[in-house]
Amino acid sequence: MAMLPGWNSLEAVGSIGHSLHMTAMVVLALLVVAEGLALVYDDRKYALVGAAERETIVSHDQEGLAVAERHHNEIAALQRDLEEAQRQQASLRLTTIGQQALLDAVSPF
Repeated sequence: MAMLPGWNSLEAVGSIGHSLHMTAMVVLALLVVAEGLALVYDDRKYALVGAAERETIVSHDQEGLAVAERHHNEIAALQRDLEEAQRQQASLRLTTIGQQALLDAVSPF
């Protein structure tokens, strides 16, 4: 260990030892600050993830409501078309007098 600077000097060893202790305390303090910031940023990350999930759920629910409304409107339009077709079909039916007239007209053949 004689290769280290100031190894044989009491004054140099004391000064270098003190400097290394101070450096270790500064590094430890920086580690504590870094860990604190990491915790704060982790909490913020989870808050943002939760907000994004809620936004996605709301968007999905709104899309589902829009699809349900569109289906309801399509079904209502089809029901109206069906009712109209049934009314038209009813008006095309022959009455008994019309049926008898048609049979009388076709009977010679």
